[in-house]
Amino acid sequence: AKPLIESKNVKELVDPSLQDNYDHCEMNWVMLTASLCVHHLAAARPTMSQ
Repeated sequence: AKPLIESKNVKELVDPSLQDNYDHCEMNWVMLTASLCVHHLAAARPTMSQ
């Protein structure tokens, strides 16, 4: 998923059954969160409480 997140290829990440029926702003937040969670430096990743 990391290459898709980095390329901002939302259509490849979103469940196709949603058929574009999702909040696009919310999806941007999800992608940002995912990108932080897969950061190569553990210290840069958010904690579970964040």
